[in-house]
Amino acid sequence: MGLGPPVTVALYLLAFRDPPWPTWLVLGVAVGVVAVLELIASLTRSKGSRQRELAPLADAGVALARWVSVAVALLQSMIAMAIGLQRSQELPLMVGVGLVTLLVATGAGVRRLSQALHAVRAAGHGDLVKGYGPLAYSNKDDPRIWVPKLGGVGSTLNFAHPVSWLILAAFLTPLWVVLALALSGALGRR
Repeated sequence: MGLGPPVTVALYLLAFRDPPWPTWLVLGVAVGVVAVLELIASLTRSKGSRQRELAPLADAGVALARWVSVAVALLQSMIAMAIGLQRSQELPLMVGVGLVTLLVATGAGVRRLSQALHAVRAAGHGDLVKGYGPLAYSNKDDPRIWVPKLGGVGSTLNFAHPVSWLILAAFLTPLWVVLALALSGALGRR
C-alpha cells in the first residue's frame, strides 16, 4: 500500500487551516493515519499460497516493505509541509529527520530479514534459500540472471553474474545523469 499520497493530502488539509496547526500535531496525525491504515492492511491481508518453510521470510519482507513505505510517506509529508507552509528554513531539518527515519526503517527491516534467513537455515531448509541474502541474491552455481523472489511476486538479479551488474548500471545511469544535471544547475545558480 503506497501511503505517501493519502498522508500528504491529509497533511496539506491540516497545514492550510487558518491558523495552521503546529508541525508536531500535524506529524502526529500523519503517524496516526499511517498506523491505522497499516493495522487494517495487516489484519486483512491474505497469506496466499507460499511454502510454509519460507513463511518467516515472506513476513519479514512484508514488514520491510511496510516500514520503508511508512518512512517514505513521512519524508514526503515533511517535505510537503515545509514547502506548503512556505517554511523553507525548516526544509533541511525535515528532510534530515525523514532520511534518518528511512535509514532506521530500512535497517530494522534488513535485520529482521537476516534473522528470518537464519531461522530458515537453522530449521534445516538452507537448500531453499541458497544464495539469498537479506537484500540480494548471489549464487555462482545458479546459471540464471533473474531468479524468483522468496517473499513476493517478481524476480531479482543474481549478482554472482557480471551481466547483473550491467543491468543494474543500465537502470541507475539515468538517475545519476538527472542528479548530476540537477546538481550542476543548482551549483551554477549560486
